[in-house]
Amino acid sequence: MAHGNTVFFGTAAVGLPFLERLLHATDLRLIITQPDARGGRNRRSLEPPVKTFAREHGIPCIQPQVLRCRETEERITGTDPDLAVVVAYGRYIPRTIARLPRRRTVNAHFSLLPRWRGAAPVQRSLEAGEQRTGVTLFEIRPRMDSGPVWASREVDVAPDEAAPGLFERLAAIGADLLEDTLPRIMKGRETPIPQDHRLATHAPPLRKEEGRIDWSRPAREIFNRWRAFQPWPGIFFHLDDKPVKVVACRPGDSLSAGHSPGTILKLDGHRLRVACGAQSALDILRIQPPCKRPMTPHCFAQGNQLPDLLP
Repeated sequence: MAHGNTVFFGTAAVGLPFLERLLHATDLRLIITQPDARGGRNRRSLEPPVKTFAREHGIPCIQPQVLRCRETEERITGTDPDLAVVVAYGRYIPRTIARLPRRRTVNAHFSLLPRWRGAAPVQRSLEAGEQRTGVTLFEIRPRMDSGPVWASREVDVAPDEAAPGLFERLAAIGADLLEDTLPRIMKGRETPIPQDHRLATHAPPLRKEEGRIDWSRPAREIFNRWRAFQPWPGIFFHLDDKPVKVVACRPGDSLSAGHSPGTILKLDGHRLRVACGAQSALDILRIQPPCKRPMTPHCFAQGNQLPDLLP
């Protein structure tokens, strides 16, 4: 038996496992996603993965430019929704919209709230080198990611795990959590638990310039940024004023004192070892110069002069 009528807000592919559960556990009546974007070399129209799912399963889908409008409200109200679910929609949900379903609107957030509220919780937790994270289902309120919590689930983070793989794991875990929690929400006999706002931390959006490597940082911090900033903005250094992307790297051995950060310590067929802060080193395994395919540093050095000190 379906657990009521639902509406889904989402754009990115991480929302697909949640849609699968809603499709089988509820009467999924409407999907709301962002307008098609343009990308690729030909700047062609790219539809959100959520829109593709809607078409393949025959579910009505709308792509409003603005949520706070009478037409959108009427489309949602017309589905007679018991609950709305938000996963990686990418835009603020106005209070007037969030309050339309009988059981309000819940958001699946990829952190253990109140930690890492904001646009980039997975990336910021990896950047900070945290060993545990999770998924939180909470009721949307006007203040960002501050609503009361229905349920959460913790997961361990592997020392070398990067953002794409962690997103995929959290999406699967979050979909399980949603399915387990839906009956409680739909019965309307319980209330979610308020967050402790004193423990809140912020996860701001990523900026391209954050990917530039600061060799004075310890190698582990640089590696954590590499893990966090996949696939964008990545981490990179400059040669001849052009960015060179680090495709693969790992922390190297500890160093004795006396090496300036950015000093190239070793180049062989396996790695480029660079001195970093706190007497540490980073082993760079693959790089990608502008307009080139990924390659080993050794291959790059066959036709390019590497400086003694990377900027």
